[in-house]
Amino acid sequence: MLKYTYFMFGKFGSINKNCLFYLFVFVIVAIGIYVRVRFYLSEQPMWIDEIMLASSFMERSLSDFFLPLDAFQKAPPLFVFLILVVKKIFRASVLSLRLIPFICSILSIFGFFFLLKNNIKNEFGIIAGMSMFTFCLPIVYFSAEFKPYGCDVFICIVLLLLYKYFNIEKISLKQLLVYILGTLFFVFLSYPAILLIPALIFSKMYKSNNIDKKILWIFIAIFAAILLLFLSDLNTYIFLKNYWGNIEKGFSVYPSLDFIKTFISSCCEYYIYNYNPQVFYAVIILIFGGFLIIYKENKEKSLLIFLIMIFAIIASLINAYPLKPKLALYMFPIFLLLIVKFYDLKINSKLLNVILSIFLLFIFGVNIPYINVSENDLIFYNKLSDGRNKSIEDRSAVRDYCLKIIQNYKNGDIILASEEFIYSIKCYKAYLRINKNFNIISYAGISDKLVTEIDMYSVTNNIIRNKNSSVWIIGRNDEEYFKCPNFGDIKNIIDKYNLKYEKFVHDDLYLFVIY
Repeated sequence: MLKYTYFMFGKFGSINKNCLFYLFVFVIVAIGIYVRVRFYLSEQPMWIDEIMLASSFMERSLSDFFLPLDAFQKAPPLFVFLILVVKKIFRASVLSLRLIPFICSILSIFGFFFLLKNNIKNEFGIIAGMSMFTFCLPIVYFSAEFKPYGCDVFICIVLLLLYKYFNIEKISLKQLLVYILGTLFFVFLSYPAILLIPALIFSKMYKSNNIDKKILWIFIAIFAAILLLFLSDLNTYIFLKNYWGNIEKGFSVYPSLDFIKTFISSCCEYYIYNYNPQVFYAVIILIFGGFLIIYKENKEKSLLIFLIMIFAIIASLINAYPLKPKLALYMFPIFLLLIVKFYDLKINSKLLNVILSIFLLFIFGVNIPYINVSENDLIFYNKLSDGRNKSIEDRSAVRDYCLKIIQNYKNGDIILASEEFIYSIKCYKAYLRINKNFNIISYAGISDKLVTEIDMYSVTNNIIRNKNSSVWIIGRNDEEYFKCPNFGDIKNIIDKYNLKYEKFVHDDLYLFVIY
């Protein structure tokens, strides 16, 4: 009787423990979905990078998904195609353009749970990993930004989940076709897949004595895809190579311990809200310690992780893909996987669970958007994203000024704008479904066109000749990339001709209406 009672209570306790684990996971997932849905539906105005990418979709058909994008923007062709499909169904809007990254972010939560289940034995480790991934502010932020970085995270998780199903021995023709089509699909949907898939193949070759030569066709497919992507938009590739190399210093990679330290430090600063540099070496120990634990358990998986990092470094060394925290967001699930692998140590596991949980709570915190992180904090998710046009206030001012122009523009008016605002006006016209043509003169852009005094006076003379027309001048007073006329230049012309005008200013952003 006592044995029977002990058995029943022991079994019941085990069931309770299992239920408690899934309850914790359910709560984390539910809050994670809630904060993403709320942030997505808040419909924050787009900032310049989103606007410049979005402008390419306003007049593009489904068959144009392989054509170069406007404003030297770059996005994978299948990502472009999916956005065009969504736009076709729901029409152009902030929400429709951000729908694919939003869906990928929701699916990433579930995908990362299964990734943890496949690699972490300790349930405390799974809960810790889920918490850090689900509430990582850049991950949440890119769930509602019109950029493919959030999709890259999802594709990385999917490829890691598919890893165990990938076979390189005795490949049938049916398998080969699936592998080649899958390779092309992932590469055309996410650029980092170009680095992940070879890492997956090479790690599978470890300890394999019977490698099927048909595997070479997958490498041929990858090479063909890269060549097609390269040749389809060579001009943008050259521009971005220069931009990331000279302006963002994204190719300053040197294969050394100092580089690894710098890269991990910048990633910590990027991914961890209120990151404290004093705990850097503890994070290093967790990452490398987790790697050693995986290496001891499964050398094939450890080789996969090692090769993903090596291929990312090589891509940066040859100036193909910058190794910067934002572009390396797809690696974040791997970093977390290494960190929480410490929970699988057998040394006094209960004590280790408590110590690790307290330590990770100290490093990562519990920074849940809308609970103890505001919407504005979510956009300024760390010190590395203090862009002048990142804040909600600046985005709203750009939107309001563009809407003021669109709603008050009359035939005969002239709009003098930098390319940032030409793209913005184009997008907001499409969102509002306004078809009237605007006379817009670009005075500054990515190509470093400079406004001249002759340009300004020719526009002003047009006003003098036509008393019923107005000139709208919109720009930034201290623009790094777009060389805009400053207040003084515009004011001198206004004073010289005694023109009437209205001026609207928000920080460095200005709108002049001369009439």
